[in-house]
Amino acid sequence: MLVGRPTKYEERFCEMLVKHMSEGLSFESFAAEVNTHKDTLYEWKKVYEEFSDAHKRGITQNLSFWEKIGRSLAIKGKGNVVAWIFNMKNRHGWKDSQEITSPDGQSPIQIVIKERNAKDD
Repeated sequence: MLVGRPTKYEERFCEMLVKHMSEGLSFESFAAEVNTHKDTLYEWKKVYEEFSDAHKRGITQNLSFWEKIGRSLAIKGKGNVVAWIFNMKNRHGWKDSQEITSPDGQSPIQIVIKERNAKDD
């Protein structure tokens, strides 16, 4: 029989996490809210299905929070757009490039872009 510390996990942490992330804050920073280490949060995700689900819902809420800020930046033009873009790339995996794959997902695709000259018209 293994003896260890009892877990600090509480079911109420699920809704707390969703609320935390819906305010634009990260999953990892939630560790400070419940006075634990971020590694513990990752362990709870593995052990407690409801906490894993809360994390997924939190990601969706977090994305919504940051997209609304981006929309506001685009409409009102006030704020740090570069910081917002950096945040979206790092937090939500946005990128400047697009990946193109073949319909079968296996075959390489070659794209040739030619410079258009006026004499080609």
